[in-house]
Amino acid sequence: MSGKRSRDKGAGWERELAKILREAGFAEAKRGFQSRSGSDAPDVVLSDFWVEAKVGARTNPKKALEQATDAERDYDDTSRIPVAVTRDDRKKAMVTMWLTDWIKLGLKWRT
Repeated sequence: MSGKRSRDKGAGWERELAKILREAGFAEAKRGFQSRSGSDAPDVVLSDFWVEAKVGARTNPKKALEQATDAERDYDDTSRIPVAVTRDDRKKAMVTMWLTDWIKLGLKWRT
């Protein structure tokens, strides 16, 4: 897939994911500002999560999560939990996060 076509596919997935999240009740969900200059922002902006969104024939959830973690740390935004939302072509979307963050969320829900 060409570079532009790949970027367009990724941007489309980011918009679709933001819409899915808004419809699920995350009213603030929107596509993040993307720059090709090297600066980074969450692919989808949420108040509590740094979302890295990937779509393609064979996505790499671990690499996407590491990218979200590095970006979140680089921007000193440790208030957000890094997550990767990946979807292989014609498959269901999947969320990947670190076990320690998942435990924190689970403990919040229990109280």
